[in-house]
Amino acid sequence: MKNNELFGVFAAQIFASTYESFPVAIRIPREDMSALMSAQTDTVITERKVSTRSGMQTLLDEAGVLSKEAVVAATAKLDALNEQLNGKKAEAKRIADVLEGAIFALTAEGFIREREPGFYQLTFKGLAHLSKPFGTGEGQPSIAERILNALNPANFVGSVTSGTLINLVGRAIGGS
Repeated sequence: MKNNELFGVFAAQIFASTYESFPVAIRIPREDMSALMSAQTDTVITERKVSTRSGMQTLLDEAGVLSKEAVVAATAKLDALNEQLNGKKAEAKRIADVLEGAIFALTAEGFIREREPGFYQLTFKGLAHLSKPFGTGEGQPSIAERILNALNPANFVGSVTSGTLINLVGRAIGGS
């Protein structure tokens, strides 16, 4: 996902969490943010692969079981895995940076406030924007209702929903 798409997903998750707890401040559940959790899981899995391959290569090499050709091939595979690991770490950092950027932006724009370190509260400005109807005419659900519905695991369908969340967050922040 691109940074702006991740921002929309994270902002929607932050809005949903703070809206449901309003007016009580809550800790933003960073570990529950799906995109971040997925990137961190990928990184851990790749770290385990590197560790396992490295350990096996060391054991077999010290035992004298590996030929020179096998050592070269194993080293090349280990180098490729390390390169993959570096890419996954960079991706996890980018996603974590977008999450922190989303928290900062929502705080700077006055939609949420930090009550104590790590604990955030939806402001009246944020509540007012989330309470606006999504669409025209009577009986339209509020932006908050649409966000909460989109984040319901039974309704989550990946990138289609991330586009919907970007739209919802844009409406909440833009006020249109």
